[in-house]
Formats: sequence, structure tokens, C-alpha cells
Amino acid sequence: LSAGDVKLNTGNLVIGTGGKGIDFSAQTVSALTGVTPDTSAGAEVLDHYEHGTWNPIIGGSGGTSGQGYNPQVGVYTKVGNLVTVSWYCSLTTKGTITTTLQLQGLPFQSNSTSSVHAAVALARVEAWTLDAGHILCLHINNNSTAGTFTQYEGTGSSNSATVLTTSNVNNDTSLMGTTTYRV
Repeated sequence: LSAGDVKLNTGNLVIGTGGKGIDFSAQTVSALTGVTPDTSAGAEVLDHYEHGTWNPIIGGSGGTSGQGYNPQVGVYTKVGNLVTVSWYCSLTTKGTITTTLQLQGLPFQSNSTSSVHAAVALARVEAWTLDAGHILCLHINNNSTAGTFTQYEGTGSSNSATVLTTSNVNNDTSLMGTTTYRV
């Protein structure tokens, strides 16, 4: 078609070749101040959509073994290069967690852009040992399927972040949250 709309009365629009999708490159590039669009080949092609489940793990960067959960559930949606994950896990047995405390088992490996951090919304945090006045944060590591938990305190012009360890969780620690990260 050179003009007009495409309408499907029934059925699905199926892209028959991997790596192809809906191409938005004919759009006008944003002229907003401070906005730098990605103009590389394929940057304006919506080429992937998927959703499913994953198993969130409260673990350690140096080792994870012997954990028990009830519940341990996670869902994800991937659109293009963005993945949104939601999870709820409650430890019944802490097991062995060494080095830094992490959320492990993310469904896709994050990208390698070191200047981009994922934000997290936590709906439930129970039985964590945190310093008073601190906020629990999750930083998705580069090229990884894990994020590191930190506690963050920001007051006035000073702020500090402390990476959490096994001493910050217990046999009954629970966590529910959502985050979006780039792949």
C-alpha cells in the first residue's frame, strides 16, 4: 500500500521473518532540546513482543544455595528492547547467600550501557534488616540477569548507598516489586 490504512477483520498480523517488525522510521525525528534519538539502523523497528513467567531468586553474587520460597512467582512483558518484570517471593528458608545481595533469575540479560540504571517500585518489603530512614533499591547490573540490592539515604546535599549482604535478610524475608530494564 502506498496510502491508507490496513484493516484486518479477523486473524493476526504475522511477521514471517525473524528480526522484522513494524517500522516507524518514516516518522519525524524529535526536535526537542536535550533529546537525542537513536538513528542507527533498525532503531525505529518494533520487532519483538513477548510475555511469560520467571522464577525470582533472592541470592548472592558470590553464591546461592538452599533457599526455600512460598510463594515464588514472577511475570514479565518484553516490548522491543524493554523488559518489565514483576515478582513476589517470600523466603521460608534463607539458605546460603554470599557476597552482595541480589535479585537473580531475570528473564533476559540486561544490555551493556553503563549509564542507564533501572528504577524499581517496591510494593512489599518485609523482614529486611535496613538502617532507619533508608530506602531499598535495586540496580540491574550490566550484561546480567541479576540486580544488586542497596539501601540508599539521601538528605540535603549528601547521599550514600550501601550494598546489602546476607545479614540483611532472614528466613521470612518477603519482597514484591516491579522494574523495567533495557536488553
